[in-house]
Amino acid sequence: MQRHAVPTSVPSQRPANEHRPPVSVLQCKSIRHYNRQTSRSAKQLLYQTHSTLRFCGTDEANQQQRAMRPSTMARALAAAAAILAAVVCGGATPETTCRAAARSDRRVDYHFCVSRLSQHHDSPDADTWGLAKVAADVGVLMAGNGAYDIKAMLAGKKEQPAAARGPLEQCEALYDRMGSAFAEAYDGIDRRDYATGKEKAGEAASLARRCAAAFARAGVAIPSRLAKQSADSAQMAIVCTAVTNLIK
Repeated sequence: MQRHAVPTSVPSQRPANEHRPPVSVLQCKSIRHYNRQTSRSAKQLLYQTHSTLRFCGTDEANQQQRAMRPSTMARALAAAAAILAAVVCGGATPETTCRAAARSDRRVDYHFCVSRLSQHHDSPDADTWGLAKVAADVGVLMAGNGAYDIKAMLAGKKEQPAAARGPLEQCEALYDRMGSAFAEAYDGIDRRDYATGKEKAGEAASLARRCAAAFARAGVAIPSRLAKQSADSAQMAIVCTAVTNLIK
């Protein structure tokens, strides 16, 4: 019987991004702060759970296991795992990070921040540094989506007003540059050059606002979809800067 070779890997289904290297899964970096960050109650729960597991196999432990309901043990293990995960990751979640960002910068929309960061596949494993990179990466994706929509408007069957075509073409170029700016912000944060990361995020916000200004100068209304994309892109740049400022 002829054997068929089994593929050793499956190609990624994520669309390639021409502006930057693929984003690897972000790893938590703050385990060295474990003893300093873990609360007394968390340590006690982890110690009790460890003690229960350590004596598995002895008569006394077997009797204790039989007496303990499985659901009780499962809850104890789940609680210990949750505490350990929070400690190892430094307690950084989109919710806590966006709350801190909104407190430090009033321009940050907390709900927008949580919604956008939570949707990214790297967020569950990210610390504050990782979430700053996630914010920049979301900006790259938003700029790409905006550029795609603008191209569709320019090439679409629906006739655009003659006065709107010029601003649309300007916005197409601005969104391409915006994607590059977000990508450079990602690279700067990734190599811990936070000044460059924030500078490029600020550049991305400026480019988003210039798109809306192009329509205002032409005296025509900006399409509602593009207006929202421009506002969201500028807000994403603000979130990226605010989260980067939280990195210790």
